[in-house]
Amino acid sequence: MTTSKTLSRYFLWAFLAFVLVGVAFAYVWTTVKEESASKLPQYGAVPEFSLTTQNDKPISLADFRGSVWIADFIFTNCGASCPGMTMDMEKLQARLKDQRSVRLVSFSVDPDRDTPKVLLEYANEHHAMAGKWFFLTGKKETIYPLTQNGFHLSVADAQPGDNPILHSTKFVLVDKNGVIRGYYDSDPPENLDKLVHDANELASEND
Repeated sequence: MTTSKTLSRYFLWAFLAFVLVGVAFAYVWTTVKEESASKLPQYGAVPEFSLTTQNDKPISLADFRGSVWIADFIFTNCGASCPGMTMDMEKLQARLKDQRSVRLVSFSVDPDRDTPKVLLEYANEHHAMAGKWFFLTGKKETIYPLTQNGFHLSVADAQPGDNPILHSTKFVLVDKNGVIRGYYDSDPPENLDKLVHDANELASEND
């Protein structure tokens, strides 16, 4: 009888210890995840905007609230950096396709020519997933200040004979509250690995 009681107590204490270790591990893991995401710098909030998607639908900053998103700035007839940037966005879409909280947003810096119809054709060429990857256009008077003052990136009309528009090639990571959390170059490729990692961290924050 004594041996039986001793064994019962042993298993009880062992079980309690197992539970406590599990709780402690869960707490540490959650804390590490939250700290990892919270350690990303904050570069300011994206200002309000109202633009048009490739499907000719109005869209604003409010439509991205609650989602982490990756932005870039391109134009469809660009013969320099844009094709490579769009290929990188395709890769990001493939790597993040199951992460429902992350979206991709490509702003056209040539909105006069990049109409919704043009952007839709471009989106289809690059296998953009509906509701996942957005191509936005509007008025130059809106997009240039948004790029320069909102995202703190360069964009300017070039001199005759050059690529018609000079613009930043950086990818921008924005959190669920519309705050910019990082800027990433695509070269070397490890930078995109970090972008995917950081996007996943932000997507899991407070979930």
